[in-house]
Amino acid sequence: MYDIFEKLLQKHGVTTYQVSKATGITQSTFSNWKSRRNLISSENGKKIADYFKVPIDYLMGNRFIEEMGHIIQEERIQQGLSQEELANVANIPIDDLKSYEEDDKPVREDIFDDIASTLGTSYLELLYKYDLYDEYIPPYFNGDVLQYEAFKKARDIDAMAEHSEDEDVLLISRLAKNMKPENRKKLIDMAKIMFAEDFDD
Repeated sequence: MYDIFEKLLQKHGVTTYQVSKATGITQSTFSNWKSRRNLISSENGKKIADYFKVPIDYLMGNRFIEEMGHIIQEERIQQGLSQEELANVANIPIDDLKSYEEDDKPVREDIFDDIASTLGTSYLELLYKYDLYDEYIPPYFNGDVLQYEAFKKARDIDAMAEHSEDEDVLLISRLAKNMKPENRKKLIDMAKIMFAEDFDD
């Protein structure tokens, strides 16, 4: 949570001293919070959230999508929807939608997904469409960012499975190195009997 507070300090170009003066929260409270000696109280959390004009959920570490309000607005306008229509269909308060679009206020991830879904798209597709997707997509994916992301996920799962198999081999190798030579020979002889098809010699 403190790391989010530090991001807000940087983004707004202020110091803890300035926030302390403006909110009445003591410097020692910030120091204790930073060193994780205690958590920030909900009362102080609300003061900080109000100071930076962000939702308390954002400060508490819930997943938010930042600086995408202008993209929501562009996509909404491109589709010929008013703010009222989008807010109504996405089932979010009109004032929240206005603050996302006009102030680039961070949007909670689940709310952003609802808005994107209402617009017939997704977060990743919007990133790609507005040249904010920062990875190269190989040509055989034809610019389909969702297909590419699914491929990457499957590739990572396969790599993790291979890695765990490698760990098993390393574990057996480490154990074998610590065995007495006669026990190591017995282990190899037993493995040759049990897995004859895997041994060529």
